[in-house]
Amino acid sequence: RVRLFIGSAGSPGVVAHAAAVAERLADRGHRTEVWAPRVHDLLTSDARRRVGTGEVPGEGSDPAAWIAARLAGLARAGDVADIHHAQDATAAVALIAARAEGVVPAVVRTVHHLEPAATHSLDEMQRASLQDVDARVCVSATWAQRLHEELSVDSVVIPNGVDRLGPVPAACGREMAGAHFGWGARPAVLTMGGISRRKGSRVVLEAFARAAHDLGGEADAFS
Repeated sequence: RVRLFIGSAGSPGVVAHAAAVAERLADRGHRTEVWAPRVHDLLTSDARRRVGTGEVPGEGSDPAAWIAARLAGLARAGDVADIHHAQDATAAVALIAARAEGVVPAVVRTVHHLEPAATHSLDEMQRASLQDVDARVCVSATWAQRLHEELSVDSVVIPNGVDRLGPVPAACGREMAGAHFGWGARPAVLTMGGISRRKGSRVVLEAFARAAHDLGGEADAFS
């Protein structure tokens, strides 16, 4: 039995990643659960049929404390998982606390990316979530190298995958797409993922604005 945890709200991509991992494990006969804020809204109906879910409180609460307390209650009732896998720092800290109480035997942490900590307490939480877990998984060799150089910890690299059996490209040409989305024949760029400095969104938008200017038309950007 595997439980995957996301403690912070506002990470739909991480939740989608955890759901995909849970579904693939379910395909292999494992019982899986995904715990996250707004998990019911973020998972597809098919995923909800195949994996269990745990609704973690969002803004205005202490999700780490809630996860630790909830796990302790389940353990007292004999409801224990074999693997506890944190997908972010908040969840990792919660699982570390549960491990200290003897509720969780070991903690695995996946590192998708690391944002600069805004405060000292957040920086300490991030450090603990990386150094005090039992095993780490990084989605790229770059992050594994950074963790090794900055925190002297080792990680297993498991790159993100692409679901070849998922949604297929729509049979929609440039003209049809322009009419459907309202940009007409104007130049447009389509990007996937959130808008953030880490993903180079500003570089893409600035490059597109320059290219659109050279082409002599108005520019639209859709994300």
